[in-house]
Amino acid sequence: MVRATLTANVLSICGRWEADEASSASDAINAEFGAPRSCSQGYFRDLVAEVRIRTSAEARQAAERSRADRARVARLQYLKAALYSDPTLLAIEYLDRNPSAKIDTSRLDGLQKFADEIRHREQWWSPIMRAWDELAVRTMSAESADIAIEVLIDAIRRLDLSLARRHGVDSNTATFSPDAP
Repeated sequence: MVRATLTANVLSICGRWEADEASSASDAINAEFGAPRSCSQGYFRDLVAEVRIRTSAEARQAAERSRADRARVARLQYLKAALYSDPTLLAIEYLDRNPSAKIDTSRLDGLQKFADEIRHREQWWSPIMRAWDELAVRTMSAESADIAIEVLIDAIRRLDLSLARRHGVDSNTATFSPDAP
């Protein structure tokens, strides 16, 4: 009973920490169990526990990489929201990273076009692709999926037949197979 109670509470506390924070997790657990505890069912009284958590070097490195990756993604999301929504900021950021760069209108025009294209894709294509992904999840039956695929193939053919041919979607041979990878 003691082991089960201790393990359940320790796991709950450990879930708040990453592998490279073993020392902090140990401190948090010991702060919780360093004072005497009693079981509400009366199985034990005045239990005091001390916990030491150890992790492997590989686990610590993986946690550090994961944290760095999350920070990088958050930074990129912030930059995307800030810079690409305002081409002026994109130009200033470029000049900040490249202080010796010459300021010429062709570079600024290129940054303006790039920011406009990113914004356009985000506003136009992203919602369509999210809707398409959701539709793909909903069309689990072969009949529904075949209809969705035919509509998409027809749209590609109508807009650019050479593109359809280049990617092999110029015929009615594309069908849905639930067993296909």
